[in-house]
Amino acid sequence: MIFGNSRFEEEVPNGDENIDAISDDVRDEIHRENIDENVKFSERVLQLHREGKLTEQEARELVGITVPKGEPEEKIKFLKIERQRHEQNLQTESDPSKKEILREAIEIIDQNIDDAKLQMRQRPESEEGIHRIREKVRDDVRTRFEKFKVWAKENLGVLSAITISIAGIITTVFVAGKRRWSAPRKDWEKLEKRWPK
Repeated sequence: MIFGNSRFEEEVPNGDENIDAISDDVRDEIHRENIDENVKFSERVLQLHREGKLTEQEARELVGITVPKGEPEEKIKFLKIERQRHEQNLQTESDPSKKEILREAIEIIDQNIDDAKLQMRQRPESEEGIHRIREKVRDDVRTRFEKFKVWAKENLGVLSAITISIAGIITTVFVAGKRRWSAPRKDWEKLEKRWPK
């Protein structure tokens, strides 16, 4: 993970430490993936409703977890309550298709909690969320490094010219400085020869 002074840190910090150094690109990519998963989940719920396996109220409640309203803190509170309710429903449910959709609902809730935590720049709650961030950051670092390598190859001539120019400037300044410091000493020696002691 990207934390503190190290861009290649492998661990997500423990506790409730902030993870500000994770790039916004990674945060946005995880958010977009969550939205896609939420849409797919909603479509499966609506399909079960059309098949008559879910009531309209059950379908609304399940779709509701994909679009919680409010600030991230409020979303997390709502989603934790819903997770607890769905876990209880999963224990009592006997229909396999309903059990499967409840398991998926719990996974979606966990993803949405992690997403809300990332919006608040906090550590994800689930192990899967931590793993996803590690993978995304690794990919992000690799992608940025690959882009830099391509840019460096494309601009090798320019970079070489700049390097040679800088070396020339440094050499000129050094030589000019050396002459400047050696010239007054020679002038002083000439003056000392003129004036007898």
